[in-house]
Amino acid sequence: MLTCKKSFSNIHGNSTEAINFAYPHAKPTAFGILVAATLLTVCTLPVQAALPAPPSPVSEQSIQNTVWRLQNWTRPDNSIRAVPPEEIPATLEFASENTIIGYTGCNTISGKYSFPQDNLSIQTASMGRRACFTLPDSRFEREYARALGTIAQSRMLAGSPRRLQMILSSGERLEFLPLQHNTVGQANSALRVTQERIRNTKWTLKSWKPANGDMRPLPTGEKALSFNFFDQGRADGYTGCNAMQASYTFADGKLSIQPGVTTLMVCEETSRDPQGNRIRDNSSYILERDYLNALSQIKTADIQIASSTSQQLRLTLDNRDTLEFERSPGWMTEAFN
Repeated sequence: MLTCKKSFSNIHGNSTEAINFAYPHAKPTAFGILVAATLLTVCTLPVQAALPAPPSPVSEQSIQNTVWRLQNWTRPDNSIRAVPPEEIPATLEFASENTIIGYTGCNTISGKYSFPQDNLSIQTASMGRRACFTLPDSRFEREYARALGTIAQSRMLAGSPRRLQMILSSGERLEFLPLQHNTVGQANSALRVTQERIRNTKWTLKSWKPANGDMRPLPTGEKALSFNFFDQGRADGYTGCNAMQASYTFADGKLSIQPGVTTLMVCEETSRDPQGNRIRDNSSYILERDYLNALSQIKTADIQIASSTSQQLRLTLDNRDTLEFERSPGWMTEAFN
C-alpha cells in the first residue's frame, strides 16, 4: 500500500519537488518525473465505496419454509400503492409440498408454487370470502391474488434483512420483508391484542395452565371450548356444554369480555358403578363455570404469530392462569357477506 507522508498542498506541480517528495535522493530525469507523476495520481485517487451485492436468483431450496410480509408495491411509473399495515400484514408463506399460503390482511389465500424455467411461479387456487374493512381499498385482495399469478422475474435483494422482490409482467414490483426473521415454527414476538387485530376471528381453547403449573384437562373435537369475536363488540362461543353470547370492549388498550350462557343444557353426566349405583359427574358444569369466570378476569392478552395461518391468542388472568387459543381457519361467511 502506498503511503503519502507529505501534504499535497505543499507540492505545486514542480517536477523536481515531486521527485524529491517520492524519492528524496533521486536526480530529476524524464523517467523519474513520469514515476513521480504516476505516484501523485495514485495518491490523489478518491476511495471508492463498496458496491452493493447483486441480486441473487430465487430457488426452491432458498425459499421453502419461509414467510414474508408485503412491504412495498411499486407501479411502473414508480408511484407507490398502499398495502395493509404491519399490524395486519399481507403475507406469503412457502410451505412444504410446494404449497403457498397467503393472507391479504383480511382473508386467507392458498395455492401452489413451482419453478418452471428456474423462475418462481405461483398459482392461487382459493381465497376466503369474509367481508373486509381493514384493507387499503376494496380491490386490494383481488389484485394481490392476480399479481401473484403474473410473476415475470423473482430475486433476492441483498441487505440485512434480505428482501424478496417480484417483478410482474405489468412492470409492477412487489417487495417483501421476512416475517420474524423467517423460520416457520420458530417462536416469535407477541403482538398486543387490539380491536383491529381480533375483530372477526375465531378461536379454540387448546391449553389451560393454572398458576401451579399443572395443565387442566380440556375437551376436544365437538366439545372443544371456543370464542369468536365479531364486529361492534359482539361475540359468542361454546363452553363445552352450552352456547354463549358475549360482548367485548377495549378500555385503555385492555381487552375485557362479558360472557353469558344462552342455552340451558344440563352439564352434569351420570353413570353407574359396578354395583349399579348412579354416579354424577359434574366436571362439565365445573369447567363451564370456571371458563365463564376466566373470560371475565383477563389481565393481559397477546397474539403469537408462527406463520400466516398459525396464530395463538394468549390470555393471562388475574389469578395468573394462562389460557391459550388457536385461531380457527375460515369464518362464517353468511354473517359478513
